[in-house]
Amino acid sequence: VGNMGLPKAVHQLQQIIRQENEQTSQMIRSEAIMALRQLREVLPHKIQQILLPIFMNKQESNEVRMAAAYQVFQTQPTRPVLDQMARSLFSERSQQVASFVYSYMRTVSNSSNPCEKNFAKDLKLALRHGRQIGAAFLPQFSKAVHASAHSQTFRLGGDAEFISVISNRTVLPRFIALDLHANAAGFWSKYLAGISIAQENVESLITRFMRRTEFDDINLEDILARNSRGAQNPVMELKKIWDQLST
Repeated sequence: VGNMGLPKAVHQLQQIIRQENEQTSQMIRSEAIMALRQLREVLPHKIQQILLPIFMNKQESNEVRMAAAYQVFQTQPTRPVLDQMARSLFSERSQQVASFVYSYMRTVSNSSNPCEKNFAKDLKLALRHGRQIGAAFLPQFSKAVHASAHSQTFRLGGDAEFISVISNRTVLPRFIALDLHANAAGFWSKYLAGISIAQENVESLITRFMRRTEFDDINLEDILARNSRGAQNPVMELKKIWDQLST
């Protein structure tokens, strides 16, 4: 519904987003938040009104809060809103959320895109009110990274945004996305191309598959210990593992 870009769709999405009961999964709520992307330029203040309280609510799930924060950033809010989000880093209890918000604010503040010049300046000033997150760019934490390369001489450039949402309860990322933008002759083509992958409960399926193949009968600690000591013949080691899987 939201992908159609119809302003009246915001009310339907708002009902899904605000459903905090267990019957509505966090993945569905996050997808409803991301579906607001076509309405960001049409109803930026309405989107901020809906999503900013969700981001500030620390009782919400981390995945939903990160999706809300990202969409608020995409509306390019004013300095007071950015200052509020930056100050929230001091009281943020989730390292995942703090890493996500800080990484996005930091990388976009260094953007060379002329269309984002004022927004980048506001972000840089807002970060003065926030807490620096040293672990924001480590692979085990969620992040939203913005990279840009632009030439004033040729009036040409491009931007890329990489998003990785990680849960403390799982090893695999819950959500991964890559968006590409282009800027040519003063015209900004946002979302020139993009790809995203979302998953829920995939690890439980992998665990069931491994149990069906009786993989859990193998002592992984012994295998890792042998590898850490350095196997003299790696082919023989692989053969032993294969034999155990085949029995």
